[in-house]
Amino acid sequence: MNSSFLTKHWRWWLLFAAAALAYSGMLFEYGARLWAKDYFRFYPVYVIAVLYLTFSRSQEDEWPERFTWRIQPLTLGLGLLSLAASTWFWSPLLAAVSLLLTGDSLLSSLPNARRSWRLLFLLIALPLGMDERLVLELRLASSSAASLLLDRIDVPHVARGNVLQLPGRQLFVEDACSGISSVYLLLASTALVVVGARMRMVRAVPLLASAVWWAGVANVLRIVAIVLADHFLKIDLTTGWQHEAVGIGVLLLALLGIGSTWCFLNLLTSAVNNDKVDAQSGSLNLTPAILWNVITTENQAILQGLQSNGFSVRTSRSFLLTALTLLMLVYGHIYWLAVARASGLLTQSSPSVSDRSVPSTESPVELNSFDQNSFAQLPEISVTDFQRSLVSAADSSRSVHAVKWSLTTSQGPCRVTLSGPFSGWNDVSSSYRAAGFGLQYSEVDFVPGQVPLKALMSSQLSNPEGIYSDVHFCFVSHTGDLKTAHVADTGTGLRDQIAARLEQNLAPDRTGVWWCLELSSEHHTAVLESEFRGRKQLFGDLLKVIVRQWKTDQRRSGETSAAPVADEFPQTDPGQVQQEATQ
Repeated sequence: MNSSFLTKHWRWWLLFAAAALAYSGMLFEYGARLWAKDYFRFYPVYVIAVLYLTFSRSQEDEWPERFTWRIQPLTLGLGLLSLAASTWFWSPLLAAVSLLLTGDSLLSSLPNARRSWRLLFLLIALPLGMDERLVLELRLASSSAASLLLDRIDVPHVARGNVLQLPGRQLFVEDACSGISSVYLLLASTALVVVGARMRMVRAVPLLASAVWWAGVANVLRIVAIVLADHFLKIDLTTGWQHEAVGIGVLLLALLGIGSTWCFLNLLTSAVNNDKVDAQSGSLNLTPAILWNVITTENQAILQGLQSNGFSVRTSRSFLLTALTLLMLVYGHIYWLAVARASGLLTQSSPSVSDRSVPSTESPVELNSFDQNSFAQLPEISVTDFQRSLVSAADSSRSVHAVKWSLTTSQGPCRVTLSGPFSGWNDVSSSYRAAGFGLQYSEVDFVPGQVPLKALMSSQLSNPEGIYSDVHFCFVSHTGDLKTAHVADTGTGLRDQIAARLEQNLAPDRTGVWWCLELSSEHHTAVLESEFRGRKQLFGDLLKVIVRQWKTDQRRSGETSAAPVADEFPQTDPGQVQQEATQ
């Protein structure tokens, strides 16, 4: 088939337009989420490079006959199922997976282009927050390795997790390791080279593994270089163009290391020349030399017989394109209709729960009964300040009402904030990360004294100025119901995490209105484990007081609403009524 196939068949263009309608909304949101993670910010250039490689490889493949096309029904079915599930769960990640699976099935007739297309799977972020935990573990390993190297060269420092305490300052490893030399960038670049060079598995797997190794080496060198510059030259390499220059330098060193590994693998797996037996002669005698060359060579003459389309079927091209176009149009209509309804474009505003997402000037009734003496029944704490204000939500998209207490406890000063209303769960710790705090540790646990539900999110954070903060928060309704945290628990298995995520999406909220209770504290030294656990226990006591106050308000409201009903049938003495009227 000639290269002008796409320009001559209008059905392909209709399919592309329908796919854009179906996927654009979710993919835009997924791209924004990737861009929010500094280790994925290379993805626009990577996508362009992969699409160019895929298109160029499609010109090398032999296109099928005019009226037929080969697809893999299992992959196509999974792709369409993921597309439907992405709207049900409102998951941009599932939409991205759907696009890649559907494209992989449609490229079954073009094996070379299909291998290039599969490079985009590297942009699928690990679910349940596992990619962030992976990056955090790599940074901790880099910090430990850099500390050992600094000990060897007698540089005074103290390593505390991913923070290096230097004389007169603190170096946060997240700032030192941020930039363009992330493990994802080097892994994606290496995979692009592997597919571009048509590298066999015997070389590809060790080369990809070396990319992870060289990324770690680059981060260790960057940390050590920043510490040495600060210690000996009094130069700050953590900000400005100096930081970017160091990042480019260690990136070039990492790429040089990957290139040297490639050359070493080529030396170890070079082809065996045999004058008596030609590897391309088609001889049926499988000698060790021929077997070695088949395993290691990139020669297309040998690989032609090894290509397989797996379980695939041939179908009518016009029927396939028409059916997919209609499915994409239907899904796109459903998606954008849901977006319009969620935005309020198709419904008139009414005094319902959804209206409470926009705060009015008046404080909600759920917050009116709280004052400076709300926690007087807890003798171990004392309130030093109380405020009512509007605060920014965790996603910074709007403002919510809040009441704040400043407390003095046996473990030091703390701040308590009760804010809302919210329509769902929000990650409060993200606002701390946006303010320059880096995550050191996080966990999801039960709220002490409450039902056994994973609702309490606890995090330990710190910033380069040496401020340590621990944050505990949960979302609760005015009836006392707790909302399961939408963050994976590091103490549970993958199966339990998936089950919890399904429960969060399938189980409807009983109230629809949630209030965020947050307990936070800041210190100039690392948080002790006993202090961290003690504040979690204090959080449970504070939640009990708040829920008890809400229930008291509900009983009073019920008694007030019941009073007019009792007055309809007065049972009092007329003389008593006359006496009361006289008074």
